[in-house]
Amino acid sequence: MQTYDHFNDKNIAPRGVKGIGVYDAQGNRVGRIPLGALAMPADAGKRQYSFVLIADPHIGSGADGVTAEERMDRFTRAIQYLGSNEDIDFICNCGDIIDKAADAVTDAQKEDVGNRWTAYDDTIRLWANGKPVRGIAGNHEGYAYCSSDEAEYIINDVREKIHEDVCYSFTHGGDVFFMLSCDKFQNNTYADGTLKGYRQKFTGEDLEKIYNDFFEKHKDQRCFVIMHVPPHPYFKDSTYEGMAADFAGNGTTHIPIDVWARYKNLVVFHGHAHGQFSLQTGTYETANYAEYMGFRSVHCASLGDHAEGYIVDVYDKGIHLQGYNFETGKHVPVASYWIDTTEQSVPAADITEYMGWLYEDNEEA
Repeated sequence: MQTYDHFNDKNIAPRGVKGIGVYDAQGNRVGRIPLGALAMPADAGKRQYSFVLIADPHIGSGADGVTAEERMDRFTRAIQYLGSNEDIDFICNCGDIIDKAADAVTDAQKEDVGNRWTAYDDTIRLWANGKPVRGIAGNHEGYAYCSSDEAEYIINDVREKIHEDVCYSFTHGGDVFFMLSCDKFQNNTYADGTLKGYRQKFTGEDLEKIYNDFFEKHKDQRCFVIMHVPPHPYFKDSTYEGMAADFAGNGTTHIPIDVWARYKNLVVFHGHAHGQFSLQTGTYETANYAEYMGFRSVHCASLGDHAEGYIVDVYDKGIHLQGYNFETGKHVPVASYWIDTTEQSVPAADITEYMGWLYEDNEEA
């Protein structure tokens, strides 16, 4: 039996749970008590829709004791869950859908990457029951380790398999989803200063478009951001010592923290760290859900490594995040949360007030 001693004040029970089981030292159930503070809030309103959130399937490769076959099976199970449950409308994937795309240079490597995308497409075609599977590019779909000659090949691959735009949006049930891929990457160097590969990072023009067409345009309504790299130093475990390197200048971290914090109606979902849900200890470094930097931030565990993701129920006044193991078919109670999303009014602002210095930085780079 899995036990937890590190629930936080946002944890509630998964949907359908009626009480808390009481067990003796031998694991025998001896009774049940009311949910109390773990119950769904009385003012949650009506459930509008539900979706599945996953991250880091890493189709095609094994790592850290997990085989490529196991990773593929876990992705398949998540797609089957989508297709077989009438009340699940779609899946959002926080990136690193496949592995090794960033390393594809030779013809053989490109063929291997193509096979991984084929497995991805075939699984969706067979099991999604026609429902949308929406994704973004993570660092493993990026082109951080290839030459400028190879970058165009990978860019086109991502646009064909994920979306024609690196960053795009869609609406569902009156809510806005902004799919923010890892950036367009800049030149990346090794510690000795030699060139590692070609990366074209977001320009000031790109950032202005993101700011005006998404953040500012939708500032007074509920919005969900799907991204790969966390927008702050986040989720430490024994094998991943935080996000310091990424925070310094990778992916979407070119958008300053005060911009995220300004928009009170955002909920930001991200992966990349691979931290298992059960690692939560109650402090921000290992919290699956946190608000410590002024905005609502949701860590999603790796589907490929841990078979975990979220079932997200969206209500009038909030969202119910329910950690779920797609391999065992069971909820992960420590990753079940109620997040209040009562809409707030956000004053209008000009981009230069929050991002002017960054715009200049990017134009000069």
